[in-house]
Amino acid sequence: MKTFAKFTKESRGQSLVELAISLTVILLLLLGAVDFGIALFQYVAIRDAAAEGAIYGSFKPDKVDGMKYRAIAASSDVMTLTLDNVGVIINGSNCQGL
Repeated sequence: MKTFAKFTKESRGQSLVELAISLTVILLLLLGAVDFGIALFQYVAIRDAAAEGAIYGSFKPDKVDGMKYRAIAASSDVMTLTLDNVGVIINGSNCQGL
């Protein structure tokens, strides 16, 4: 009877150590997935803001500040874009009709 009680007490300690080790690994994987999700969300938000500014620029290529304001307005609340953070590079010249 004493050997059975001793075996049960030791297995409880072993289970606790296994839980501590595996819980650490699982939490690291979970936090890595959350961090990757946040980075992906910010990437998509920046891409969409740049596309919105480019669409505005395709209609009004001479209004550089308008492109910047449109990109800032299209960005999400997670990011804080300012006029200093947004850059506009125009390749080529205006169309003949403008």
